Amino acid sequence: MRIAVLICSCHRNRHKRGAVRDTWVRRLTPDMPYFFYVGRVNGVVALMTEPLEPDVVMFDGLDGYNDLPPKTHMAITQAVNTITFDWLIRLDDDTFLAPERLPGLIAEMASYGAAYFGSERCRDSMYATGGAGMVLSRKAAEIVAYSPRPPSCPESPDQDDGWVGLVLRQKGMKYYWTPRLHHDTTLRPRPNNDLVTGHYVLPGEMRKLYSALYA
Repeated sequence: MRIAVLICSCHRNRHKRGAVRDTWVRRLTPDMPYFFYVGRVNGVVALMTEPLEPDVVMFDGLDGYNDLPPKTHMAITQAVNTITFDWLIRLDDDTFLAPERLPGLIAEMASYGAAYFGSERCRDSMYATGGAGMVLSRKAAEIVAYSPRPPSCPESPDQDDGWVGLVLRQKGMKYYWTPRLHHDTTLRPRPNNDLVTGHYVLPGEMRKLYSALYA
């Protein structure tokens, strides 16, 4: 099983990308290709004191919070066009992932018929939140990639994760959810649980979680 890992970031979050690289990215296997993705700043390429890191892809779109729908569409399209994968997970740069737990979770959810799943946070709205992890099969990712590029908010519904859910629902794809992808700050992947992700993890906590989980 090949799983593409897409990590949503922005120019100012270099420190968060550094924490992700120092921790769980080290646990990704060769079957888990990854990249961070950012947009442009203020409509132009940012004048940076240092270049973007080699694992960061910059897309020709804006980099603000309201610009997540087109930015994530470009990222998923990039993955579909350039990476061989069976599944894809889209995360934030403040998400902690336990990579070795992800293939088993995907296999479990696929056995229930899931091709698109995430946390229980927005199960009533029927979409996966990006922070906890938005998981798409190759087929689901292709549906998203081949859809017209969405506008920035407020024209798009509830950011990129809401837009992805809308696109897939319109194609008849059911949303599944799991408590093992966790959106808020109350739970984290730890040795005594089976969580796969935790969200809103600052760099210092991310390094502590990594040490505790892989000591």
